[in-house]
Amino acid sequence: FVMSDALPDRADDIVEQTWDLTEFRANPVAPYNHDYSAPPIGRWENVRASDGVLRGTLIPTPIESYPLSLTVAALLEQRVLRTVSVGFRPAAIIARASLPEEDTRYSTRGSVYVRPRLMEASVTPMPMNPRAALARSFDLEPVARSVKSPRHSMPYSSSDSDNDTHGFPWS
Repeated sequence: FVMSDALPDRADDIVEQTWDLTEFRANPVAPYNHDYSAPPIGRWENVRASDGVLRGTLIPTPIESYPLSLTVAALLEQRVLRTVSVGFRPAAIIARASLPEEDTRYSTRGSVYVRPRLMEASVTPMPMNPRAALARSFDLEPVARSVKSPRHSMPYSSSDSDNDTHGFPWS
C-alpha cells in the first residue's frame, strides 16, 4: 500500500514524509477505521518512507472469533476496500497560509505536518489522502466469501499456504 505521500490531501493538508517509525515498528497494528477500542484486523510489515512516499505491506489477520476481521479480509480480497489512512502525531504544524507565496506548499487553506510520528495505519473506506491505496493491481478474480460460516470463510488460513491464489500480503 501507499500509506501516505507529500501531496495535499482532501483538507489541503500536507504530511511531510520525514516519518519517525520507532514507536510504530514496536506495535505495527492495522485497526479498522481508526477504531482503537476494537482489536486490530491485521498488522503491517516492511513499512518505509522513500522518495516522498510511505509504503507498507498489510498482513490481514482474519480470526474466526472476530467477525470484523473476517469481513475486512473478504472486502480487501474482493477489492471493495483498498484504501488506508495513517494515524500520527506531528512534531510541529505550520499553516500553509503563513508560508511565503513562492513556497510550493503555500495555500490559503490547510497545514503542513512536520516530522510526523506514525502511531498506526488503518484500513478505511474513505481516507483523508485519496492516494493512500493499494499500490499494485491484481489480475485475480475476487473469490466470494461468506462471513456466516467462519470455518469456511478464512481464505488466509495456514491450510491455504501451499495454494496461495489470494494475493496476500498486499503492498
